[in-house]
Formats: sequence, C-alpha cells, structure tokens
Amino acid sequence: MVALGSRLVKGCRRRGPRGTVVPPLRVALVGIDGSGKSTVARLLQGDAGCAVLSGMRSHTRSDAPLHDLSMSLATASAVADRTADLRLKLLVLYLQLCMFGPIERFWLDACAPDVLVADRHPVIDGPTYLPVFSQRLASASGGPDLSAVDPIDLDRILWWADAQASRLGRSLDPGQLIAELVGLGELDDGALLREVPAWLNCGLPDLVLQFVVPPEAAAARLQERGDNRELHENVRTLAVLDARYDAMAGRLDQASFRRLDACQSPETVAELARQAIDEARAQLC
Repeated sequence: MVALGSRLVKGCRRRGPRGTVVPPLRVALVGIDGSGKSTVARLLQGDAGCAVLSGMRSHTRSDAPLHDLSMSLATASAVADRTADLRLKLLVLYLQLCMFGPIERFWLDACAPDVLVADRHPVIDGPTYLPVFSQRLASASGGPDLSAVDPIDLDRILWWADAQASRLGRSLDPGQLIAELVGLGELDDGALLREVPAWLNCGLPDLVLQFVVPPEAAAARLQERGDNRELHENVRTLAVLDARYDAMAGRLDQASFRRLDACQSPETVAELARQAIDEARAQLC
C-alpha cells in the first residue's frame, strides 16, 4: 500500500481554524480517455482558491512554464499517432509527464492556491500506461523515427530528453531511454510505483479522483468529438487501461482515493469532485 501525499513541493501558507499552517491540497483527476476529466477540470477552474493544470499538456494554459516545449511534444505525439510509431509515442509520453513536477512546484510557489487540480497525474498515469507500452515493445529494438518531426520541435524535444537523462545521472540517447522505459514497465506494480516518482521528478498527489465510465461509453464519446484519435483510443486498449487504473487504485491509500461515476452529467461529476475535495481539505485542517 502506497500512502498518497508524498511531498516534493512547497506551497501556500494558509492558516486553519486552530492557527495551524494548512498546505495546499493536490488533487489528481484520472481515468481513461473519454471519461470527462478535462470537462470537469474546466468546471472546477472557476472555483475560488483552485488552480487547474494539465498533467501532460501545459500549453493549454497560455501562461504556463515550458509552454513551447509542451506544444512541440503535442505535435510530435500527433506525428506518432499518424505514423503508428509506438516508440515515438512512448518517448513523447514520458517527456510530457516529466514536465508536470516542475510546473506544479512553480504554481504552488508563485500562486499559493488552496487546491491544485491536475487533469491527469504522472505518478498515476505513468504506471498505468508504461506496462501497456512495454508489452507491445518488448521484442522491438532501436529508437523512434524522428524524421517526420519538425526540426524546431525536435530541437526542443531532444533538449528536454537530454535534461531528463542528466537529472537521472545518465547519458541516454532516445533509443536507450525507450529501452529503459520498457524495462521499467516490466516491473511489478509495487516496484513500479516506488520507482516512477524519481523517473518523473514528481511526488504523489494528496487526493486521487478516478473517473469511472465503461470503455465502450468512453470510446463513443471520443468518436463524437471528431478529433484525430490517438493510438490507444479504441475500446480494446481503453479496457486494458481501465483495468490498469483499477490496479493502481488497489496499491494506493484508499483513504485518499475516490471513484466517481462519470456516466453522469459533467456538472454532477464536478459537484461530486467538489464534495471529495472539501472532505479532504477538512482533514488537512
């Protein structure tokens, strides 16, 4: 069992009713694509004292740090989807997840919110997705095909990949990095949860809200969007990922984990999220 709230951050200096310092509550919205996380995150954005960040695409906020890098990674992710390059997809996913920790720490220090909500979270989504990629890439070798990535985007991506390798104390080219990530995804879930925070430069949140929706319903929602579909956005893979989220839930402190029925309207789910957040904040006080 892994206890949530492993703190690698400094945050606001709010005072509770007894004069004690109340740290910011860090909340993760997780669940398969099409479960409604982003919609609910937008509804929570206007709540007093609440800041909302993307766990993977920080460029959705124009004032976010690493904005251009995030855009370049999103563009490369679309290239990976278009070319069905799982190696490139895994590399981009890892580098996207590595952005969140520094950005989270920036927002907590700079803005001191009462609540920081993440639409996805590296330390939950990383262990969810990594074994799926590892299984599919176990017999593959070599690095990703970077030839279709725009040169400006590629420069930013390689800079960030080199920065992560340096942070980990290693000298890794993209192919070697992918090989190590595949090996990481082959660990059992307990070991994976222990290793991932260091790999992603990010601690666990204080509260995890899992949006639960049948994979078939999620796939139908994604179809209705009409956007370009990602490699994993099909019923079969969504079902595998849904089971992975459940496996992660079983490894976490259940006192700080909630499952929300996301088949309801976004407004109803947002209200359920607010109730869970209020209960968790009351415990902090």
